[in-house]
Amino acid sequence: MSHVEDLLPEYATGALPDAIAVEVEAHLSRCATCAGSLREIEEIYAQLPLALPAPPPPPGLRARILRSAAGTTANRFESFVARIGALLDVAADRARELLTRIDDAGAWVDGPAGTRLIHLEVGPRVAHANCGFVRVRAGQHFPHHRHLGTEHVLVVQGSYTDSSGRTLQPGGSGFCGRSPAVPARLGPSAGPSSDQPLIARTSSSAPRASIVPRRRVVARSWPAREPAS
Repeated sequence: MSHVEDLLPEYATGALPDAIAVEVEAHLSRCATCAGSLREIEEIYAQLPLALPAPPPPPGLRARILRSAAGTTANRFESFVARIGALLDVAADRARELLTRIDDAGAWVDGPAGTRLIHLEVGPRVAHANCGFVRVRAGQHFPHHRHLGTEHVLVVQGSYTDSSGRTLQPGGSGFCGRSPAVPARLGPSAGPSSDQPLIARTSSSAPRASIVPRRRVVARSWPAREPAS
């Protein structure tokens, strides 16, 4: 094979058929001229990204920079602000404020079956429902209970396996209508062991008793709970 300069641009990008690429490699091993030409081409290709227009900054970057400059600590659950706002019918700033309560040990109260709860003040659309954050020990099973109305669950941390066997990871959401006795199991968080499962929950026709695992955070609304008969 004579000099292979014409094939080098395609060779450098991996676009040559395998059979031809093998021949070019063999030629490069014994031809200093073509090997030098290949290095020049590779240097040019390496500079191409610098010649392209800069991509636009990601949404929210300016706000994050301004918060950082102002000394505002970022909420570790910032990615859930929009969904918590929609679930609880509150504005983004209010949703962000509610999420900061998760790290406030004094905001939690004892709930049923060893759970820990934060009851939340919500918007008019779900004002009739029992809404809050629920923490449960990793691996703990919810006791059997009945749904007397609709229940919405959003997993914020850890995992949540419902009675059908479906497992929800952070960001996963579930909906239940009226139902007979329903068990559920909370899984461990993928983060530090101190981060227990946590869900946000809204439940209609329910007394103020919601469940949120401590290693998992779930935003949830749900109906009243009755012991299984």
